[in-house]
Amino acid sequence: MTEKKRAVRYYATEEGCGRVRGILRAHGVEATVSVGKDGRFEIHAQSATTRHTCHWPVCDKEVPPAMWGCKTHWFSLPKRLQDRIWATYRPVQEITKTPSSEYIAASREVQQWIAAQDQ
Repeated sequence: MTEKKRAVRYYATEEGCGRVRGILRAHGVEATVSVGKDGRFEIHAQSATTRHTCHWPVCDKEVPPAMWGCKTHWFSLPKRLQDRIWATYRPVQEITKTPSSEYIAASREVQQWIAAQDQ
């Protein structure tokens, strides 16, 4: 039986900030990492000047880079697709711009599902 791969969790503490900074540096990204007021990591890459919008077609709502989409469209997706996105998401892929092929495949599956809803 194949053992399920466990996600690594980094908690928004000073130690966690240091670990995330290390991961980013390993990918060649210099960034400031801190704990935000909401208790989550805030990552500010020095080269991050682009805005990130919802992945739902024609939705231009700005969302945090680690999020797939706005609240309305995220909760419009079936749970199985939400789960696929989260299962294939790798921390800091939004900063390094290196999503896994599994994440890209999950994203394509979501876009196909959205297109089928419009028919």
